[in-house]
Amino acid sequence: MAALGCSAPIFFSVLFYAIVAGGPLQGIIAFMVYAIGIGFPLIITTTLVARARGLVLKRMVKVTPLLHKISGIFLLFIGAYIVYY
Repeated sequence: MAALGCSAPIFFSVLFYAIVAGGPLQGIIAFMVYAIGIGFPLIITTTLVARARGLVLKRMVKVTPLLHKISGIFLLFIGAYIVYY
């Protein structure tokens, strides 16, 4: 629903073009081109995100112990600062 504001004007343009233009065949072709144009980037983006997810998770598992140590040290410094002031 959030993306409706972005794609609605284009959809209505295609809809009115299909109604006003030539015949039913030209309207069907317009909708097919619109569907491919909207769907193809979504399919590519979804596929890339799904493949990258595994790589990101592997890297996060490797880095997690280091992040725990760094965040612990950071919390100690913040605690010392609060106690000092």
